[in-house]
Amino acid sequence: MSNPKEPMVQGTIPSRPWEMVATDLFQWEQNNYLVVADYYSRYIEVVKLENTTSRTVVNHMKSIFARHGIPSVVRSDNGPQYTATEYKQFAQKWNFEHQTSSPYYPKSNGLAEKAVQIVKRDITDHFSQFCIFKSTKDKIEIPIKQQRRDFSQFSAVNFNNELSLTDWDEIFLKGDRDIDKTFCFIYKRINAILNKHAPIKLISRRQAKRLSKPWITKGIRTAIKHKNQLYADGKQSEYKIYRNRIQRLIRLSKANYYCEYFNKHLTNMKKNMGSN
Repeated sequence: MSNPKEPMVQGTIPSRPWEMVATDLFQWEQNNYLVVADYYSRYIEVVKLENTTSRTVVNHMKSIFARHGIPSVVRSDNGPQYTATEYKQFAQKWNFEHQTSSPYYPKSNGLAEKAVQIVKRDITDHFSQFCIFKSTKDKIEIPIKQQRRDFSQFSAVNFNNELSLTDWDEIFLKGDRDIDKTFCFIYKRINAILNKHAPIKLISRRQAKRLSKPWITKGIRTAIKHKNQLYADGKQSEYKIYRNRIQRLIRLSKANYYCEYFNKHLTNMKKNMGSN
């Protein structure tokens, strides 16, 4: 008589993006890729590898962590790249916990396996040149709010003043002349100060969508609703005319937005930028 299957233990849900990530390697059309997936946002990063050595994997993961932040936990399988001494040293220096899946139960690294499936489904011939994307059709995605920094009360003067009060000599001493450790300490200190002056706040997906396209004004959104209603009522000719007008209006609004934006920040450019 076989033993009954034990129920799967629910994993810990992270409280912020890039607190916990999963990673794996896969092959596609004779090329090797590294995939890193965030447990919180389900954001996926893919990198084409020159080779499959542990050093190459470590270097690319350093680049990814430098952009998104150093996670607390990294999960992987027991591949040779992740069990090598170099990867263990990487985890120790960058101060994250490295968890490996059971060799007898690879599904315990399920997010990485799912990310590989998504990438293989979405990958195209030109994708190897642009290996960063976000999937929004993952069935295991958790309905969550998005996070965004609030710069409404941000003061560059106060931020710089607090940076100047930091004892950077002490941080360099803690780094013990190790570039990776020193980078971690510097990153965490700057990030802590930035979180104080520009805190990360939860916003709805609708708010995030509006913030990503600030040229879509309230009037344009009202016009889009009217256009959709014309389509629902079956008024095809009126709908097409209205749709074309809205498209022209959006293009004009976008152009005006960026013209104002660049004119506003024109003085931020270096004076000698156009002299060479």
